[in-house]
Amino acid sequence: MQHKLDGQGIGNISRADRWGVESTSTINFDPIGWHGAKLDLNIGAEWTAVKDPLTHRIRPITGVQDNWGNATLRYDIPGTPFALGGSIQRRHSTKSYYLTEIFDQQDLPWISGLFVEDKNVMGLTVRVAVDNIPEGWHYYDRAVYSGFRDRSPLLFIERHHDLVGPIFNFSVKGTF
Repeated sequence: MQHKLDGQGIGNISRADRWGVESTSTINFDPIGWHGAKLDLNIGAEWTAVKDPLTHRIRPITGVQDNWGNATLRYDIPGTPFALGGSIQRRHSTKSYYLTEIFDQQDLPWISGLFVEDKNVMGLTVRVAVDNIPEGWHYYDRAVYSGFRDRSPLLFIERHHDLVGPIFNFSVKGTF
């Protein structure tokens, strides 16, 4: 039996479940004597479930960010216009499911960086930052089938694991 593939899109799924949790916090270090320092934290996770229309197995919803986290330490040096700090971030998404392929793409799932800021350059805030230290990766894994993925042979697997170098940022903020 020959199947005509007229495109792939969202729809035709009668039910999906989605729930999650997220926490955002700031820890101020002034009470312990480290004046001008704070730690901002954001973490979260999401769980999803849908019955795959082809395999009839439970799987995550396509392409949902299912866990993430960010920690930023900032130190505003007392008595000066200078601040410095660093951050680390984690992001992960579920695989994407289509009728004839499955792919998993993670763009810099871990990234960290450092910054220095001057809050008074002619009334403006100037910031220099270097992100992606140490260098992170972009992942792309794809499995393509000759027809519907539940009943057709695998045509090929495409895999890219690409190293991404440091990312340099220079920003000027204020009213001018």
